[in-house]
Amino acid sequence: MRRALAAFFITVLLLVPAARADETQVAVGVKQNMTAYLYTPDGPGPYPGVLLLHTSGGLNAADIAYAKQLVGQNYVVLVPAFMAAYSITGRTRQTTFTTFADPIYADFVSALDTLAHQPKVAGRKLGAIGFSNGGYFAMWLAATSKVAAGVAYYGALTGAATDRGLSRFRAVFTKDSAPVLILHRTSDGTVPVAAAQNLVSI
Repeated sequence: MRRALAAFFITVLLLVPAARADETQVAVGVKQNMTAYLYTPDGPGPYPGVLLLHTSGGLNAADIAYAKQLVGQNYVVLVPAFMAAYSITGRTRQTTFTTFADPIYADFVSALDTLAHQPKVAGRKLGAIGFSNGGYFAMWLAATSKVAAGVAYYGALTGAATDRGLSRFRAVFTKDSAPVLILHRTSDGTVPVAAAQNLVSI
């Protein structure tokens, strides 16, 4: 698996004040039934685009704040409320990785197309950043080269223990996959770091 950090995401780690960002609510997904929020910088662009994917806790204020930080670094950011679209809760989060995994992935591919056609993106490179649950899908999108790079913060790479052997990622990561960056504390008691360490060996 390619592990090089793409220059596309160098600014992701910078702690910057949240910038003023224009917010637009849009419908995304294969059936256009997933609510998402589009944040754009001032100016005509074009800018690179980022698909920002939330945790199993659902879309919250922290995700919006992070999106606005990225806007301050001149990214256009699309933030879909993907669990809500499938009526998934924290208690039923495992279905994100099993029953609904393929439809959600397809919705994200469609959402990336929506992002790519935004006037301020206009064909620029796209990336995906995900937290926990969203980190799983950010890695999947990068593995299948649907984005130019992927970042996972404490990614739930075993799919909430539904795939401890990482069979999905073993099937899709190749030498041609997009580069990824995985950020994970070794002391994480909720999402063990072992899966991230195992993914490196693929």
